[in-house]
Amino acid sequence: MLGSADQVNPDNIYFGFRGGRLDLNGNSIAFKRIQNSDKHARIVNHNRDHISTLIIQGQDPLTSNDLIWGKWASNSPADIYEYTNPYQNKRKDYFRLKGNSRVYYPTNATSNDHWEFLSSNREQAIQKILDAKT
Repeated sequence: MLGSADQVNPDNIYFGFRGGRLDLNGNSIAFKRIQNSDKHARIVNHNRDHISTLIIQGQDPLTSNDLIWGKWASNSPADIYEYTNPYQNKRKDYFRLKGNSRVYYPTNATSNDHWEFLSSNREQAIQKILDAKT
């Protein structure tokens, strides 16, 4: 819940897996874009006495430089994870986190309850993430 409109820089807010909720609490803010890893983010105003205004200004299209690269077992939100697969001649596999970051990556180019397999091709994996964010 925001205590004031200048409490945080809205462009530094990141809604990770399963989103989250930001209560504007009667404050007005402007985003260049809403950063999210899935569709479950919620922005609400539970202040009955004050109207909130949310402005999304837009920005240049995202590029691979805008992606946040994660590390296995890290609790920091990230867009994409790279795994050097020792069971497949050190092939690079790319994943999106869906659940617990401490669960091991699948080793057979598949997804599971915690990891979505994107590709073994770096550019294809990056493009899937960029497509999902636009």
